[in-house]
Amino acid sequence: MRNWVTGLVLALALLGGRAEAQLEAAYRALLETADANQDDAAFRETARMIALTTPGGEAEVHAAIAADLPHRLALVADWAPVVDAPLLAEADAPSAAAAIEAGEVEEADDPHRGRLARFIPSPGDLPFINRDAWAGQVSLGVQLANGNTELSDYAFKLHLDRETTETGWGIASKFEYYYTETDARVTRDNWLVSLRGERQLVDRWGYYIGGSYESDNLSSFERSAYLTGGGTFQAIDREGMSWDLRAGIGARFNKPNDPAEAEETNAIAEFGSDFAWALTETTDFEAETLILAGGSSRFEQRFGVVTSLGGSWSLQTGVRVRHDADPSPGREATDTRFDIAIAREF
Repeated sequence: MRNWVTGLVLALALLGGRAEAQLEAAYRALLETADANQDDAAFRETARMIALTTPGGEAEVHAAIAADLPHRLALVADWAPVVDAPLLAEADAPSAAAAIEAGEVEEADDPHRGRLARFIPSPGDLPFINRDAWAGQVSLGVQLANGNTELSDYAFKLHLDRETTETGWGIASKFEYYYTETDARVTRDNWLVSLRGERQLVDRWGYYIGGSYESDNLSSFERSAYLTGGGTFQAIDREGMSWDLRAGIGARFNKPNDPAEAEETNAIAEFGSDFAWALTETTDFEAETLILAGGSSRFEQRFGVVTSLGGSWSLQTGVRVRHDADPSPGREATDTRFDIAIAREF
């Protein structure tokens, strides 16, 4: 397992690097490092990852192994060797990342991408998703919370969005999971899933339906869910800045963490705001507001800054403040959380 992880990390470190008709020296060095430290299975996996980042693919990696590491050649015997491949001058050899960005080539779509595809799949890997219509983001990080809890948690987030379906609906979904284990005891096990569909009508007006389900062993409610529907309005829609507003009505279900308290379902009104502003070419500011007014009202505000690290990678930092108007006895009304994560868009 350790050898596989090493190969994966080394291969990811070179994603987006330039590869010419003759495999670049950096990739050859990576193959030599893998040869010195990995068994046959892990070495083949590393070679596969390199092949996914080069325009020449398996053929060029096969040729490099044949030239530099012939004792490993049997591991890639099923890969096609280079046959009469003309060498490009260095000035004429575009980088893989530049070619993809320019639309000259598409990113590798190999059904045999191995463990990487199972760990971080792209939308196009799923048979029911059109990769040209969907966009997403996966992130790993930590959160620092204070209020009811003073904890540092591991965080995993997955967002999947579609701007417009064949029926005119746009879809936004997200899954978030936070986990901490202290002294062999689980101290945080919190997850949230949400889905919202929106459809434009005339001008900037539209309507939506959506909701969420959350489980949190440290908040006032063990489980909480809501479903609402209503209208939307694009207050700002221009290059570099957007601001979407929504208001609706629906119902909310709460199961308190205190067994002595009864479950409750209440009518609620929802007010939401999503604001995005491109501060620079590489830095974006985001602000999300959610107000659920009614039984056990809740206010939630998130601010975030997203900084591009190059390619599809970014650094995300942010703060979230949540206030429950009717917290359970012994719990504070306000929780504050600070987040930092590395994210990859696909």
